[in-house]
Amino acid sequence: MAGNVRPKSRRRLAPLRAQPPHKEITRADLLPGDVLLSLGKKLESSLIRIFTGGAYSHSGIWDGDHSIDASDDGVKPRDLAYVLDRQRYVDAYRWHSRPPEHELRAPDYPDTPVIAYARQIVADGTAFATDELVMAAFAIAVTRVQPTVALRLAARMVMNHLEHWIHTHITGKVRAMICTEVVCSAYWEASPDRRYAVNVRLAESRAAELVRMAERRAPRQKFWNLDVEDTSPDAYLDVRAECARLVLASVGPAMKAGIQASAARRPSLRSPVDAPAGGGLVPVGCVTPRDLQDSPSLRLLGRIRA
Repeated sequence: MAGNVRPKSRRRLAPLRAQPPHKEITRADLLPGDVLLSLGKKLESSLIRIFTGGAYSHSGIWDGDHSIDASDDGVKPRDLAYVLDRQRYVDAYRWHSRPPEHELRAPDYPDTPVIAYARQIVADGTAFATDELVMAAFAIAVTRVQPTVALRLAARMVMNHLEHWIHTHITGKVRAMICTEVVCSAYWEASPDRRYAVNVRLAESRAAELVRMAERRAPRQKFWNLDVEDTSPDAYLDVRAECARLVLASVGPAMKAGIQASAARRPSLRSPVDAPAGGGLVPVGCVTPRDLQDSPSLRLLGRIRA
């Protein structure tokens, strides 16, 4: 009887983490090495925020005069006014060591090595893996939630755009970075003893998950013939797998090798641990804006007023 038919249950997305409380600050409050986390205005930005559960989609590092970040035209220094105009909001975070706790610019922690490496990334002509699409695809690939049909359609749009960009731009020879990789690399490479590393709180191996999903990808014919109304777990697994494949296809060779090496040797972690971004457990290319938001190495300063 129709009255006895139970409706299909749908798992809902976990609620978004509320934006952290903030006070207003100005450019004058910023110091070299401060990390700028922001939410962009594009659909891809909203997807990153939704799937990671954080407040941000983009990141950059303040060098004292500009924000050094990765965008669709590569890794470049950008005027703060330019950044503020293109983001919904921009919050500043300040690095500190732990333990023992020291602020950047303490006698043993000058900011010059961090800024010097960030500027070297610019000087090297580093490309961007593409304007937020890689990060969006990465967030989709490693999420464990069953999204709504609308979000699944948005995920397909991300894949369509990213795939087009890959066919147009990727040569396999250009060093490419995503926005969080610029920030984490500047701190990881600042000193041979890695004392500047940004710690990330981990529960599981996202690198391993990314590789597993890419290897699982469905045949293209099957993928493109999926009914858009199909909300079964298998259908979304195909979407995630295709996203993972596109991430590994679009990043630079160094980042791809780091992800694969980390996935091959890293065991699954059953409880949260702190690990340095750049170390064996966390390739710098597997860090999200949410990771930086939650990092024990970064302290919120406030929201930058235009």
